[in-house]
Amino acid sequence: ELKNANLGSPITVNVAQDVDPLTGAIEELVSQFNEVVSSLDLVTNAETGSIGNDSRLVSFRNSIRTQLISLYGGEGQFSTLPQVGISTGAPIEGGVTQASTTLVFDRAAFTSALAENSTDLEELFRGENGIITGLETIVSNALEVGDETTGIGLFQAQRNSTDTQIGRIDDKIQQLEDRLVRRETQLRRQF
Repeated sequence: ELKNANLGSPITVNVAQDVDPLTGAIEELVSQFNEVVSSLDLVTNAETGSIGNDSRLVSFRNSIRTQLISLYGGEGQFSTLPQVGISTGAPIEGGVTQASTTLVFDRAAFTSALAENSTDLEELFRGENGIITGLETIVSNALEVGDETTGIGLFQAQRNSTDTQIGRIDDKIQQLEDRLVRRETQLRRQF
């Protein structure tokens, strides 16, 4: 159309924001969160989980979940994820939601919030006290490797605890083996 425009005549150019990459990234965040929470729920299940009701992992799961469902006191228009289409339950009849441990992404609501106020939406996620900033802190703290002086993260603490338990079990095995050797020696002398 630009080639056919008359010189000096006004032309209209429409520019639209491409929301698909951002929407896809948020959808992926929700999907990955759900995968992490489901995996943690599976392995920490007291009855069927491979590591039982591990309080550290349950605490980690609760921390990341709380981070995503908390109220953010920023000065922007958005202060919760449900306001931008991310909730802990799927909408059902009558506008009521059925709560779950996973998140549900409403693409239309997110796109609407993005169109309405992209700056405040960004602040909700990436601001100084934003959701992503908080998640980064939680995960970073959980992965921290250090010592008692510098502090240790959740997984390092778990490893230290497991190593201590293994050490105690090894000591107990050694004590029992020593006891068996003494008993064997005693029985050989006796018979």
